[in-house]
Amino acid sequence: MFIRSTGPLEPKPAWMGRQARRNGVLTTEQLHSFGKGSVLADANREQIANPAWLETIGTSLSTHSHFALSGNLDDLFPVVTESGLDFLPIEDAILAELSRAGLETLLTFDPVDGLTIQRGGSSTPMHGVQAKDSQGGGLTGGNQSLVDLLHAVGSSTEAPLALLVRYASHLAPPGSLEQHRLFVAIDKIAKATSRDDPGMDAGGGRPRTPVLWLLDRPGDLPDWFLAGNHAVRQIAVDLPDLETRYAFARTLVSRFARMTATTPQAERAALQQFALETGGMTLREIAAVAGLASRHGFGLDRSGDALRVFRTGARRNPWASPLLLERLQRGAEVLCHRVKGQDRAIAQTLQILTRSVLGLSGAQASGRMKRPRGVMFFAGPSGVGKTELAKAVTELLFGDEAMCHRFDMTEFNSERSVARLIGAPPGYAGHELGGELTNALRRRPFSVVLFDEVEKAHPRVLDMFLQILDDGRLTDSRGETCHFSDAVIIFTSNVGMLGSDAATNLGMEILPSDSYETLRHKLFDGIQKHFIKDLRRPELLNRIGQNIVAFDFIHRLSAAQIFEASVERTLETVNAALGIEVRLEADVRDRLAEQCLSHVLEGGRGVINRVERYLVNPLAEALLQHVGAQSVAVVGLSVDAGDVRLDLVRVEEASRG
Repeated sequence: MFIRSTGPLEPKPAWMGRQARRNGVLTTEQLHSFGKGSVLADANREQIANPAWLETIGTSLSTHSHFALSGNLDDLFPVVTESGLDFLPIEDAILAELSRAGLETLLTFDPVDGLTIQRGGSSTPMHGVQAKDSQGGGLTGGNQSLVDLLHAVGSSTEAPLALLVRYASHLAPPGSLEQHRLFVAIDKIAKATSRDDPGMDAGGGRPRTPVLWLLDRPGDLPDWFLAGNHAVRQIAVDLPDLETRYAFARTLVSRFARMTATTPQAERAALQQFALETGGMTLREIAAVAGLASRHGFGLDRSGDALRVFRTGARRNPWASPLLLERLQRGAEVLCHRVKGQDRAIAQTLQILTRSVLGLSGAQASGRMKRPRGVMFFAGPSGVGKTELAKAVTELLFGDEAMCHRFDMTEFNSERSVARLIGAPPGYAGHELGGELTNALRRRPFSVVLFDEVEKAHPRVLDMFLQILDDGRLTDSRGETCHFSDAVIIFTSNVGMLGSDAATNLGMEILPSDSYETLRHKLFDGIQKHFIKDLRRPELLNRIGQNIVAFDFIHRLSAAQIFEASVERTLETVNAALGIEVRLEADVRDRLAEQCLSHVLEGGRGVINRVERYLVNPLAEALLQHVGAQSVAVVGLSVDAGDVRLDLVRVEEASRG
């Protein structure tokens, strides 16, 4: 089964040539040129060619007898034929290339079904080779069958043919004695064939009989068979490039619902946008996206919605919810209720969130369709609300703090810890479970991903962040890809707070007495130094861009607000859990504030920790003596050698209120 392009081949834009396709990177000028549909009608442009890996097979037939293929094997591939451009499975694509060299027959072997025959031209009898074709019968699977087949193919002189071995990675357990014996026999056959037919024979110009191995991974054949073996050529089968995706998308137009604007220019622009957005996908996946569009009634102008459904499995798009826009309008109120003393950090956070919700993140750059919905880097002193603001952002966006995937980077400070995020390598314990990060994104693609204290992560983990920020996706150890295009990424860090001189200002580079602008400037300088000089990863800093949010110290007024909020939450919790109303006398509240606000440099977390020590713990102990009471008053607070005690009295029913 294959897909044929309808109509004549369309010339491609100049920038879609080989130079522009290098490494799959497009410049902004190229993106704008493509988006406008310019130069598409230039008839002198180079036509789409067969894939490079396929051409490599054709040009190497006279010099190599074995081809080890790995990569994107289970896909469709463009093949230029007399009738136009066809998209064929790998066997048909290889046979079309071999036919140009006079090899009209392709034998396909796999360990289960045995042998089948494909012929590109006339059916030629093959003496000495028993096989089954589409009518059935013949050789069964098995390694001895494969060895016998290679003997027969190598000695065949009547018909030019080639052998393709599917599932070659599963012929025998890697490194086993069975695999060793199998490839010793194969190597001996190859060398014997090479002596009998060294390249092209002088009479008919027929190439030697090639054997093509389809592998899961490049190293699945024995190392000794591949290394230094001039008869073997290793070939990587790449994912489709931009021009191939565009040509294939033209064959799928009929599957999409009718567009609102149906002019040829509008259709062409939508096709080009679709080709851009499907970067990194196989043609079969692109066809599946078109199938989703057909079922859900998406037109070409809504191909982005079809892609989102394909990647997340959810038709509902939370980012397009009118309710979210309403919540965002009162975002300052929601965030300031949870995080005190960080008004400027909250204002910048809301700016980033607004463009994220509206889909404008990276609007000025190419490739924005695949990148995370939003990226923020929270920097500043410890305990001032960075993690709390990340949780508050999650609640604001999704109404549920559980939609925040939090990863404490202190747990990922070794090279081995990368396996926890993306899964253990094949052969290691836990490989089948996948990675914590990739599994979390598959479960909840619409979420916030929080990487706490990112400066403590191992450099290998930082390299993984680069892929997430650049490509918006991550592939786990099982080869499954998760997408970050609907997630907000938040990093927190204390980088820039400490200087090199520990004897000055307790080693602090930034002081509570610094103004916010001074603090912000010092933080940015410290972060820049950390990424460029210490980590030598300026590219990661470039991906974060201007999304660094500076947090100020918690000053006394803000600390007092945190104290009052923490005390009120404590009293409300006691009332809800135990049914006891607790009231603090004014002098007790003042004494409690004096104890909890005595070390402002500890930040908001320090205030909350002291509320726990001076209120929550002694209150819990004191309430044991007042079980059954409906209302109590705290009339005394004493601190003796670190021991904290609260004096409680019951409030008479008549005097409450």
